[in-house]
Amino acid sequence: MPFENQSGLTMPRAPCNFRQRELTRAIKGARAAGIDVARIEIEKDGKIVILPAQLAATPETGGNEWDEVPGG
Repeated sequence: MPFENQSGLTMPRAPCNFRQRELTRAIKGARAAGIDVARIEIEKDGKIVILPAQLAATPETGGNEWDEVPGG
């Protein structure tokens, strides 16, 4: 279905490159992996990017070996 842009020209809508179920599946997968979702970006090509609320060390590993600076 066409729509009018700011200049009054009629333009066709671009096809939707993602589905609601794909977004739902991605969010459920992130939550199942223990990731708090802070933001979701959907690019024009349909790529779904999930940004976590915070990047924290996992209790199983006790953190990252690069978290401490040697000699500091």
